[in-house]
Amino acid sequence: ALVSDAAPEARSDLLPGEATDLGDESLAFSFVRAFDDGNQYTGFEVFVRVGATVAAVSLEGPPDMSLPQVSEIAAAQAACLEAGTCPDALPVPAALLATPAATPAAATPAA
Repeated sequence: ALVSDAAPEARSDLLPGEATDLGDESLAFSFVRAFDDGNQYTGFEVFVRVGATVAAVSLEGPPDMSLPQVSEIAAAQAACLEAGTCPDALPVPAALLATPAATPAAATPAA
């Protein structure tokens, strides 16, 4: 479902979560987005501050996605901020790659 398919009040309020201790300060929030077709996706936003710079990592996916998966990306972002540079692209964390994708419904052959 596309964002445009989201129900009018699809995104719930951000709910505080337990953030991993990253940078000088970090905060984590969760949300759920519901779509008109009945699908729901879980989302997490992690904010990391290093000095005067704040980075936000936001990820949305199937309901079984967890905060530690998003925190892994936020930790890499914090390391970049602390180093003052991030020359290499970050690979997708293995835990996110291992999350099973939605299985499409079987099609019924037309007569």
